[in-house]
Amino acid sequence: DGVDGICKRAELGKGSFYHFFKSKTALAIAALDHLWETQSRPDLDEIFADAFRRMIGASLTPNIAPASTSNSTVPSPPPP
Repeated sequence: DGVDGICKRAELGKGSFYHFFKSKTALAIAALDHLWETQSRPDLDEIFADAFRRMIGASLTPNIAPASTSNSTVPSPPPP
């Protein structure tokens, strides 16, 4: 098929094709990039963002015992 077939199916002239794309490879890369940005990436961002939030949230939860509420005093440091 080649560029002629692509242009025929898209109903545009070869000059229009080459105005936007250097080659069929450039067209394929642009199509895959568009697919990634509009479909795959948003889906994966949503999936992994939720998992990442759960992972980060769990690691940010402090594992420190609560401070004592007694009225004990803190000793002063020794004199120099």
